[in-house]
Amino acid sequence: MQGSGLGSSLILESLADAALVNASIFVLGDPAYYQRFGFEVVPEPRCPFDPSNEHFMALRYAGEDGFVIGYETDFG
Repeated sequence: MQGSGLGSSLILESLADAALVNASIFVLGDPAYYQRFGFEVVPEPRCPFDPSNEHFMALRYAGEDGFVIGYETDFG
C-alpha cells in the first residue's frame, strides 16, 4: 500500500482528532516522512531506542522538564 496515501491520511486524521489537537506527539521514524506533517527532530529527551536521536521527533513539544522515555517497569 506504500505510495497510495493511506499512511498520510491516517496521520492527518489522527492529528486532527480533538483529543490530540493541542497535545505533544512523538514518533520514531524516518525524518523525511514525518517532517511533512510538522514533526521536528528533538535533542531532548533522549530516546533509548534511537541512541543518535536522529529518528526521534516531536510535534508541539515545548521541552517539558522531567520527561523520560522507556518501558514501563512492568516490562522489566
